[in-house]
Amino acid sequence: MRLWRLNDGRQENRFRGHTSSVHGVAFSPDGELIMSGSEDSTVRLWWANNQNPDYIVHEDVNPIESVAFSPDGRLMAIAGWGRCITLFEMGDGQLNEVASLDTGFVHSLAFSPDGRLLAAGCYDTTIRLWDLQEYHLQNTLEGHTNFVLTVAFSPDGCRLASGGGGPNIHLWDIEDGEGFMIATLEGHTNFVRGIAFSPNGETLASASEDQTVRLWRVSDGSTTHALTEHSSGVTDVAFSPDGQYLASSSRDTKIRIWEVVY
Repeated sequence: MRLWRLNDGRQENRFRGHTSSVHGVAFSPDGELIMSGSEDSTVRLWWANNQNPDYIVHEDVNPIESVAFSPDGRLMAIAGWGRCITLFEMGDGQLNEVASLDTGFVHSLAFSPDGRLLAAGCYDTTIRLWDLQEYHLQNTLEGHTNFVLTVAFSPDGCRLASGGGGPNIHLWDIEDGEGFMIATLEGHTNFVRGIAFSPNGETLASASEDQTVRLWRVSDGSTTHALTEHSSGVTDVAFSPDGQYLASSSRDTKIRIWEVVY
């Protein structure tokens, strides 16, 4: 796992410890910790400025697909092939398991901006919305025809975007906490592996196995840019906190940084 400086593209740090592919990475909200989940069935916590792992958070018998911090940094969510989401609470230097949510095989996780909901993109083609106040299943969103690989909340928490084992992206209205599909974005020609909202919520970025990154106008679902410089499938995208830059990762072994023009 590598940490890069955005200003000059140089490697800042390299973290060693996992013994197989790393599938999920998340920064804590304060930027001090990095959580990583791997095919080696472990989840590790690292100090961002230190190469040595702080400790192994979780060991499983199944590969880990996704990890996420809650917006306040209090909760950590972990999921993968183990057919459940495990939630840990951080406090007083200790980690305590607070819930295990039965979901089936999970590909992706996302906390809502207010931390009240957790979305899980599942292998069974559904998205499950969990209420984190009572730790109960609030709703199951159906509409995908294949597994769901990626989910993302809009900054205001009123929308959810999802993509997966097909070329289309779905937008959901979840303002009332229930959820219904409001738009389908068409343009990719292969799996959609990563999606991210811009900080202002007006633009959605998507990464696809068709080797492209697309930028979409959320208000009308139109494509504003199609970025084609990658030479293999694109696996993920992320906006910088100020929305000025977009990062994309690919199977061509390159991370590209794009300046976003709105």
